[in-house]
Order: sequence, then C-alpha cells, then structure tokens
Amino acid sequence: MKPQSISNRYIKLEDLRNLLMSKFGAGNFKIHERENGYEITVPEVLEEVSV
Repeated sequence: MKPQSISNRYIKLEDLRNLLMSKFGAGNFKIHERENGYEITVPEVLEEVSV
C-alpha cells in the first residue's frame, strides 16, 4: 500500500471516496482527513490526472 497526500482544494471527500471505491474496491484503501487535504493509503500511486 502506498500513502499519498491529496489537497482538498479540488476534490470533496465524497467524490474522492467514490473514485477510490471504483478504482480499488471496498476495503482496499484508507482515507484520513487532514487540515488541508486527505491522506490516503492505496494499492498503487495515483497520478494527478486520476484524481
């Protein structure tokens, strides 16, 4: 699993959750809210164009 930080400036939590659910499936990612964004743990590194 690869940890990544994503700004909340361009994507809402619900949209991010839906994106990760469609890409990796339930239970295959984690999202932690931070002050300026989200810390996600996913099976592979996401490219900016994916988000």
